[in-house]
Amino acid sequence: MPQGPQAQGKDTRASKETGEPVAMREVVQQLLGSPAACPAGREESRSCRKQELYRAFLASCGVRYYHCGLENFRATTKQQKKVLKAVKDYAKRLQDNITDGKNLLLIGPAGTGKDHLLIALAKLAIWHFQIPVKRLTGPELFRLCREAMQYSEETHLLGIYKRCKVLLLSDPVPPAGQLTGHQASVLYEIVDFRYRNQLPIWCTLNASDSKEADKKLTPVILDRIVHGALVLRCNWPSFRKEQDVV
Repeated sequence: MPQGPQAQGKDTRASKETGEPVAMREVVQQLLGSPAACPAGREESRSCRKQELYRAFLASCGVRYYHCGLENFRATTKQQKKVLKAVKDYAKRLQDNITDGKNLLLIGPAGTGKDHLLIALAKLAIWHFQIPVKRLTGPELFRLCREAMQYSEETHLLGIYKRCKVLLLSDPVPPAGQLTGHQASVLYEIVDFRYRNQLPIWCTLNASDSKEADKKLTPVILDRIVHGALVLRCNWPSFRKEQDVV
């Protein structure tokens, strides 16, 4: 589990795993700076679009996750290696899996690196194929919906997450308690639309097993997410709690 971006001098070699520059801090600073006007040429425009998508996605993730990659996910146990291999296998057929609407669900306790894996996968989709990925947490979604309702913009807001190419849902439930009726309706509307239109959802869920996942997400929502999906159990201790407390 990475501890955040590391200063790496002027080395700008590309990672063999992702094709991304090794010196991520420099790349992030460039991408999060003032966006430059896109060049007119076709190749230049493609490169500019990739940078815009990458910049927007990194901004939605937060600084701690800038450095996430499949190559630096720490897998030492048998189950961790199994999960990492499954994600890498999904990545090998990334375009086909996205076209087929193949969902990806990672279930496990908090702090097990679920977001690390899905963010790394999203970076591959953007960097190599210019496939847009929208990342959203449950609390963010419900806050945005409350704000949008004040201006009768809820339909427009939901449309963004219903129709985006790939939706990365980072634990789409409240951190405490269960979904309210309205929250469940909002989440169901997004999930059901994407299910019917074969638009993939990559989802992390802080749950110990399928029974708890059912309780948190409701059966009708979870059923649509897991149908034909790659479901991975990240059932190992939290990386965050490994430090000794003095």
